[in-house]
Amino acid sequence: MTRKKPITIKFGKLGKHKADGLAYVEKRKIVIDMRLSGVELLETILHEIAHVQQPDLSEEAVLEYSKETAEILWKIGYHLTDSRVLPRNKQNENRIER
Repeated sequence: MTRKKPITIKFGKLGKHKADGLAYVEKRKIVIDMRLSGVELLETILHEIAHVQQPDLSEEAVLEYSKETAEILWKIGYHLTDSRVLPRNKQNENRIER
């Protein structure tokens, strides 16, 4: 079995895209709006990863999975706090590439 390329995660401002996150299935890359926080950030990361890992899933199935999984993880104390993972200033802002 061939090992798949890891999914890369970038952060940037997605206002013009009118989306909290974007998934580029063929590139195995996701982009997350850097202004998100809390359980909304966790849910969006899970949502976009699901699109890359399971591109045949319906949007409804992806929404159900990401919302329920984020709520469970949040309730048991999984919170993103590592500044190396979450850029919070313009200096760390990543450009969105297609």
